[in-house]
Amino acid sequence: PVYFMESFSYLEGLRAYFEQFGQVTECVIMKDPTGRSRCFGFVSFSDPEVLDSLLQKTHILDKKQVISHVWYCHQ
Repeated sequence: PVYFMESFSYLEGLRAYFEQFGQVTECVIMKDPTGRSRCFGFVSFSDPEVLDSLLQKTHILDKKQVISHVWYCHQ
């Protein structure tokens, strides 16, 4: 499972925030060619059950509410 967000700017804070909900296996902030954040990214968790509780909460990062979506990746 992949958790998709908008409105944040730094990787360390993003990972630290979501690690309180479960083990983060991957955390990426998408950037433009100049290295600036595109204001969205992906967080993957080792336990897909984490997503149910995450989606029921309001999340604030960088003083902005995070908009979240779930994308499932099957490997």
